[in-house]
Amino acid sequence: MNEGKFLIPGFELAYLNWGKLNNPPLLLLHGWLDNAGAFEKLGPLLGKQFNVFALEFSGHGKSSWIPEGMAYHFIDYVYDLAAVIQKQQWGPLPIVGHSMGSAIAGLLSSSHPGFISKLVFLDGMGALSGDEKDCVEQLSRFIERRLHPSSSRKIYASIEDAAKARMKTGEIPFDVALGIAHRGTVSEDDGVRWAFDPALTTPSAYRFTENMVKNFLKSMNIPVLLIEGTQGYSHYRSLFSQRKKEIIDLRTEVFSGSHYVHEEHANEVAEKIVKFLTE
Repeated sequence: MNEGKFLIPGFELAYLNWGKLNNPPLLLLHGWLDNAGAFEKLGPLLGKQFNVFALEFSGHGKSSWIPEGMAYHFIDYVYDLAAVIQKQQWGPLPIVGHSMGSAIAGLLSSSHPGFISKLVFLDGMGALSGDEKDCVEQLSRFIERRLHPSSSRKIYASIEDAAKARMKTGEIPFDVALGIAHRGTVSEDDGVRWAFDPALTTPSAYRFTENMVKNFLKSMNIPVLLIEGTQGYSHYRSLFSQRKKEIIDLRTEVFSGSHYVHEEHANEVAEKIVKFLTE
């Protein structure tokens, strides 16, 4: 395993790398508040066939933060992804995205088809949507948090304790949370703390409506493989059945597991991904 950073305008985006230089490139994209450690098991397996780069979005992992006083906007990650692909002269290439990472890759595929050849969605399919009637409250929450940001950073006695705390924020098995914690914590005198930018927890200023998300999905003209976990995030389950109808070329694989099914069943998931990307 290697690690490094991609330099794009304004940011240094960190990555973990598995595989040989002469293998075809493959990008892995993590979810919100995660990092490249979320692919601790899957990455090396895919590295047998590909030159794998698990990219960390700004504010996450070991990537740089936005300047003080600024805010993270989900849509900016789409540009960051495009900037990395363009700088590396990779496009079109396959991308595997988990959760938020799948939404970002899908938006880039819709808006700039020449960047991505095939997509694998890991328990995610499109951005979180919002109802039009909630737009005022959504913006209000965003501004309120910006005016009164939280300055406290919780210190944990050990990396294991930090991982257990991360488990409470989502359906994350302990070993997966521990991999994320090893990559995403820094040492303090009295323990460890999470290294992600606290500004990431600021509510979004706005959200796409569900019809907007569906328009992006139906604009993807490339093959897509969706890998679902039977116990994945509940807010995805209610949307998947409708969103699946919008994707032109979609195949689905279901595994018994959580939102991090790609780590729980890494060998089986890797086999499905390699078969899909090489056929």
